[in-house]
Amino acid sequence: MTEIDDLVPIGPQVLAENSLERINCSFVNNVPGGIPLPDITWYDPSGTPVATDSGSRIHMDKTFLVFTSVRSSDVGEYTCKASNIAGEKQSQLIVEMAG
Repeated sequence: MTEIDDLVPIGPQVLAENSLERINCSFVNNVPGGIPLPDITWYDPSGTPVATDSGSRIHMDKTFLVFTSVRSSDVGEYTCKASNIAGEKQSQLIVEMAG
C-alpha cells in the first residue's frame, strides 16, 4: 500500500457556451499512482458525484470530466478526488463562462 501521487492543479477554465469540453484530472507523473491504484471521482458544485453514464450531458470518462454541451448553469467549482485505502488527494476546477 502506497500513498496516492499528487494531482496536477487544474485552475480556472473559461468555457464557451454549447462547446464540447474534456478536462483531465491528471497526476504529476501523468498516470494514476498509488497501490492499490486510486479510484477517480468528479464532484459537481453541489458535491454530488458526476455521472459515469456517457449519455449524461456532464459525465466522467476515466479521469476526464466531460461537458457535451456547456451551459451557463455549469459555472462553479468541481472537485476531482483520487482515493484508495492509503488516503485521498483532490484538485479543484473552477468553471467560468466565456464572454
